[in-house]
Amino acid sequence: MTGTCIVLGNQFICCLQCEDPIFMKNYLAVLANAVSPKSFCEQVWVLHFQEEIPASSFRKFLTKSVNVTQATKEIKSWSQFERLHHIYHSMVNIGDQYWAAVDAGKADSNLVQLLKNAAVETLPCGEELNSALGKDETMNIAEWVEFMGPPDILLEKELCWPVEPELTY
Repeated sequence: MTGTCIVLGNQFICCLQCEDPIFMKNYLAVLANAVSPKSFCEQVWVLHFQEEIPASSFRKFLTKSVNVTQATKEIKSWSQFERLHHIYHSMVNIGDQYWAAVDAGKADSNLVQLLKNAAVETLPCGEELNSALGKDETMNIAEWVEFMGPPDILLEKELCWPVEPELTY
């Protein structure tokens, strides 16, 4: 599993990529069970999920903390789709920019500054970030795990009690 996590004060945006969708779903199910007011995260929301990606944007997991007074991207006035699209593509672009700089041989201090600048310029925080958490368009992690779980299929044979009636022809 690879990805990038940008910490914005008491909030964070995490973009994860994994080659195995079953592993990813199981990981998110474990995370859903860990969410509580007494744990390290009180709320976890799934803003976007896709099982296949054309190319990986991350080679390992990166984390960067950004000063929230600098992250002032405004997205509240946008439509819900535009907000979610912007956050997802910003995270993917941050990963692409970072690994392109690594391939170009940039120094570690330049890589850290690149990661910070890209996050500050493109990611919202506080109420702007919370505006992307629309009840109709996004799910918290518990709702997402339930939604992605196997469907509850009720077969006709399960409706017969105590035994299945004999068919007469």
